[in-house]
Amino acid sequence: MDAPVIVRILAEEPAAWWDEVALRARSIWHTRDFARLHRECGGTVRFLAAFRGATPTGVALLLLGGSRKLPLLDILFARVALVPDEPAAGDRESAIALLGGLLAEARRARAAEASVRVELPRFLDVPDLTERGLAARRRGIALIEVPPDPAAVERGMAAPARRQARKAARLGVRVEVADGVEPLLPLLDLSFLRSGLPPRDHGYVRALDRCLPAEVLVARKDGRDLAALLWVARGEMGLNIFHGRADGDVEGAPNLLHREMLEQASRRGVRLLHTGDAALPGETDPRILGITRFKESLGFAIHPAFQGSIALRPFSAGLRRRLLALRTGAGRRR
Repeated sequence: MDAPVIVRILAEEPAAWWDEVALRARSIWHTRDFARLHRECGGTVRFLAAFRGATPTGVALLLLGGSRKLPLLDILFARVALVPDEPAAGDRESAIALLGGLLAEARRARAAEASVRVELPRFLDVPDLTERGLAARRRGIALIEVPPDPAAVERGMAAPARRQARKAARLGVRVEVADGVEPLLPLLDLSFLRSGLPPRDHGYVRALDRCLPAEVLVARKDGRDLAALLWVARGEMGLNIFHGRADGDVEGAPNLLHREMLEQASRRGVRLLHTGDAALPGETDPRILGITRFKESLGFAIHPAFQGSIALRPFSAGLRRRLLALRTGAGRRR
C-alpha cells in the first residue's frame, strides 16, 4: 500500500531537486526562476511540496502580491494570491493535495482573493476548482510538439507561413540573438497598441529577462528591427512569452523569427513549446482570433486550459475591485 501524500510548506528556498520535480511535470511556472521573478517584482513566495514518505511527488508555488507603495494595505484588502499553473505533480492525488494546501495557505496569509491559472492541464479539470468554491472558466492555449529534427520544423508550418519565412530570408532579413530586451520593448509597445491594449510594463519584461534563462531573438534588415520575441527553454519545455513587430510591411519577418525559435528549441532538446493564449471554438474577439490564426499557421495546435478565482475575504475583495476600477477609469481619462 502506498504511503499517504503529505503536503509541507518549506521554511527555506529549496535546492535543485525542486526544479527537477517541476520540469519532470513540464511546468516552468513552478520553477525557482519564477519564484525569483515574483520576488524581483516585489511579491513574496510560499514553496509547497507533496511527499510520499521522503520522496517528493509534486511541487507548487504560491505567489503573494499586494501594494508595493502602501504595504500596510495588504492586511486590509490589497494582498492577492496566485497559483501560476496546475501543481507540478506526478499523479492526481499529489496534484489535488497540493491544490488544497495552496488554497489553505492563501487563506492563512489573509489574501483577499486567490486565483489559479492552469497553463498546462495534466491531472486537474474545471470541476476540481469549482468544487472548492472557485469561479472557473475555460480558455485556449497554443502548444506545439517540437520535432527532434530541426529540418522538420518548416514542414510543420502551413504553406503560406513557409513562403513568408522564405521570402524574408530571400529579402535579406536576418535573425540574431539580442543582448538584452531593449530591442523588443518598442516592438512590443506597437503590437499592444495595435491590439487596443495598454503597453506592457517594461520593468516587468526586464525583470523577466534577469530572472529567467530567457533569450531575445530579433529579425533585422538593413539596421531596422522588424520583429522580436522573448522565449525560455528549460529541459523539454519551452515558453514563447512575448513577441512584437513593427508597423507596416515587415516582409515576412515574424514567420522567419518564429521558425528560427522553433529550430533552436529543437536543437536544445525542447519537445513541447507553449506560446500563450489562443481562441477556442466559438470565440469572436478579433484580437485573439488574429493571433490564433498566426500561431496555427506556424504549426501550433489549440488546446483547452482553464483558470479560476475565489474571494477569500469577500468584503476586502470587493473593495479592492472597486478601487482598481476607479484607478483604471482615471488612467483612461488621462
